[in-house]
Amino acid sequence: MSAGYPCLSEALKIWEEGIAFRLAQGTFSKEEEYRFHTRKVAEIASAIASKSGMNEEKAYIFGLLHDYGKRIDERKSGKFHGLEGYREMLKKGYPEMAGICLSHCFPRRDFDIDNYPAYSRS
Repeated sequence: MSAGYPCLSEALKIWEEGIAFRLAQGTFSKEEEYRFHTRKVAEIASAIASKSGMNEEKAYIFGLLHDYGKRIDERKSGKFHGLEGYREMLKKGYPEMAGICLSHCFPRRDFDIDNYPAYSRS
């Protein structure tokens, strides 16, 4: 671990584990689309970082894992993938990566955890 996010080899392992988790649930009909999307986000983030003097590998890792919470089926579970990814990355000991999972998108501008009843306040 480096500064709250996994190294590239660990990130790739986590990425594959997330995909395998969703496949095992039998609810992942868009695996190739997910792989394409997360790889492209990672590549674009890395390219932007290279032009901006930022850490290219870190940007790649953040792009690759930004949708880690999609390891669950949002519609079926009623859980928000950003919050799910945040919690999972915290469990893994990657707080900076957790922040990316949570903050990369919000379905509503006025995000409120109470809008997601599948989560308890505890």
